[in-house]
Amino acid sequence: MARALFCLTVALLVPFATHAQVPGMGLSAYTRLYELPRLRQSIVIGNVSSHDPSGKNDDGFSGAHSFLRKEGDGLVIADIAGPGILYRFFTPTPTEDSIEFYFDGEERPRLKLPMRDLFSGRYPPFTAPLSVHGVGGYVTYVPIAFAQSLKLVIRTKLVQFIQLNYARYASSAGIQSWRPSGGIGEDAVQLGRARDVLSRSTQNVSALAAPPGAHIVTRRVTRSIQPGVPATLLDVATPGRIVGIRLSPASAFAGTARSTQLRIYFDGNPTPAIAGPVGDLFLYAWGKPTGASLLVGSARDTAYMYFPMPYDRRARVELALDPGLAPIAIHAEFDLADVPRREDEGRFHARWHRENPTAPGRPFTLLRTEGRGHIVGVALLAQGIGTDGTPFFEGDDRVVIDGDTTVRGTGSEDAFNGGWYDVPGRWDRARSFPLSGSLGYSNALARTGGYRLFLGDAYPYSRSIDFTIEHGEDVSNGISGDYSAVTYYYTRDETRVTWSDLPPDGRAVRDVDRITLNPGWVAPVASFSIRNATLEKGGEREIGRFLRLAADSTWTDFGPHGVDLIAPATTAGRYRVSVQMVEGPAQGIVQLFENDQPVGRAVDTYASERRKGSIEYLATVQLEPGDNVLRFKLVGKNPGATRLAFDLMRVVLERER
Repeated sequence: MARALFCLTVALLVPFATHAQVPGMGLSAYTRLYELPRLRQSIVIGNVSSHDPSGKNDDGFSGAHSFLRKEGDGLVIADIAGPGILYRFFTPTPTEDSIEFYFDGEERPRLKLPMRDLFSGRYPPFTAPLSVHGVGGYVTYVPIAFAQSLKLVIRTKLVQFIQLNYARYASSAGIQSWRPSGGIGEDAVQLGRARDVLSRSTQNVSALAAPPGAHIVTRRVTRSIQPGVPATLLDVATPGRIVGIRLSPASAFAGTARSTQLRIYFDGNPTPAIAGPVGDLFLYAWGKPTGASLLVGSARDTAYMYFPMPYDRRARVELALDPGLAPIAIHAEFDLADVPRREDEGRFHARWHRENPTAPGRPFTLLRTEGRGHIVGVALLAQGIGTDGTPFFEGDDRVVIDGDTTVRGTGSEDAFNGGWYDVPGRWDRARSFPLSGSLGYSNALARTGGYRLFLGDAYPYSRSIDFTIEHGEDVSNGISGDYSAVTYYYTRDETRVTWSDLPPDGRAVRDVDRITLNPGWVAPVASFSIRNATLEKGGEREIGRFLRLAADSTWTDFGPHGVDLIAPATTAGRYRVSVQMVEGPAQGIVQLFENDQPVGRAVDTYASERRKGSIEYLATVQLEPGDNVLRFKLVGKNPGATRLAFDLMRVVLERER
C-alpha cells in the first residue's frame, strides 16, 4: 500500500517552468528544435561523475569516487550551486535505494524515490522517451531546475557508476526551483510536447526544425552520380536554412569503401561545413545503415538529417563518387525554410575525422577548435588493431571548454548512454534511441561504436573546445585502434579545423584479417550435442576462462559429440583455424569438422597435469562474410585419460593472403 501511495504522489510531479527567453534552456531544448543553432547563454556547464581522478580505471567499480561525502546513512553524489538546470542523469548501475533531491538548502527533499524509478519510464515525469533504458544504460533527460542549489543524496552504502550533466545560468534567466504540483499548467504541456518530439525518430521533423511561421519548400532531384565528377544536388542563392535532407536509396551509400562523399558549403566559403563519407555522416556502421536517432540516421532505405542549417546568402550541396566505380542513381530531397540566419545563430558543421591507427600516448580527438559555438552530437566507430576483444573501449571522454576541464567520463560506452559492453542483453548489439544508441558490437571482430545527440546537455564554448576520448584502460592511451568519428556542431566563426579529405584507400573500412573467439566469455554457441553431453563455462585462476564440453561416450546416433561456435567474418577467404585448449588428465581428442567431415589434424589434449595449452593450428577453412559455423568434435581420448571432455579457451582465425 505504501508503494502505491508513493507512486501516486510521483505521478503528480511536473518539472520546472520553461524559460523561453534563453535558447536551448529547459524543456525548450526538446520542443524548439529550430533554436538548436542559437548560441548558448549558460555561464558554465558542468559534470559530476564517478571518474577515477588517478587516471586509472576505477570509475565506479569500487564506488570510491562516486560520492562527495557521507551524510548519516546516505552518500552525497552531487552538491551544485545555482541557478542552474540538471539535464542528464546517467548510470549503468541503478538500484532500489532511495535517491533524494534537496533544493536551495532545504532540510527536507522535495523529491524522493527509488533510484531505479528515475529511468523506468513508468513514473511521471520520468517517462519515456525522456527517460529510457537499454544497451546496459539508464538515463533521464527530464530537466530539473534549481534557483540556489541542488543536492542529491542516495541512501545506501555503495554508489557505483554515475554521470550528471548540468548548466548554470545568470540570475537574469529567472530560474525557479523544481516543485511538486498537482496542477496541469504550462510545465505539463511542455513536458508532453517534449515527449511527442522525441517520439518522432525516423519521421520527417523538418517542420520542427524550421522557425514558427517559416515557409517550407521541398526541392527534389533524381540524379545518376558519375564517378570522379562531383554532382551538385542543390545550389540556392537566397537567404534561408536547410531544415531537412533525405537521400535514397540509403543502400546506395552502403559498403566498406566509403566511396561516396557529401559536401555542403555555406555563404561562399571554399571549405565545406559538412564533409565526409555519406554513410558515416548518417550513422552507418562499417558500411551498413544502422543508427536511427531523432535528427540523423536512416530508415526505410532513406538516409535523413534534420539539423537546422541556417545561412546568410547561399547553400550548395555536392555529392562525389570515387573514380573507377559504377554510377549510382540517387533521389535527394531538401526541405528549405525562408528564414535567414539570425545574428545569434551559428552555422552548422559536421566533421568526419579518422585516426588509423590512433597515436599511443594521446587520446582520439573528436573536435578541437576555437571561436564560439556548441557541440550537438557525435558518432564514433572504434576498431581494435592486433587486440582481442575491445579493451580500448574502457577509455573515458573528456571535454575542455575555454581552458577548463568540464566533463570527465567513466568509460566509452557510458558516453553514449550504454553500459557493460560485451554482456548479453546490454552493450552487445546495435540499438537506437532518440538521443543515443549503440552502432554495434563484436568481440570477435574487435569493433564497437555509438552515437549521442546533445540537446539540453549541449557543450557550449566561448573561446575554444577540446573534446577527446581515450583508447585504452587508462590515461596512457596504450591500446591502438582504428577510430573514426563525426562531430556535429554549430559555430559563429569560420571553422578553423581541417576536414579529412582522405584518399579512397585511407577512407575504406579496415578488413579484419584476424578474428578471435573467446568461448569462455560470450562467444555465441550455435548448438552442441543433442543428448548425453554437457556444456558449461568455467574459469580457473592459473588458466583463465574456458568452454567445456563433456560426454559419457565418444559416439552418438549422429556421430562424435561436438559444439558449434558462430564465427563472424568481414571478408570471404580461406582462414587458418588455431585453438588454445586446456590440457590435463581428463581431456580428450579434438578435431574440426566441415560439411560433417573431419578436416585438418586431430589434437590430443591429454596431459598428466592440468595446464594451459599453447595455441595450435587445426585446419584451414572457407569463411564467407557474415556469421559462419565452426564445428569442434570430441573424436576420442588418450588411453590414459580419465574422462572424455575438452576445455576450449580461444579460437583464432587468420585470413590467408
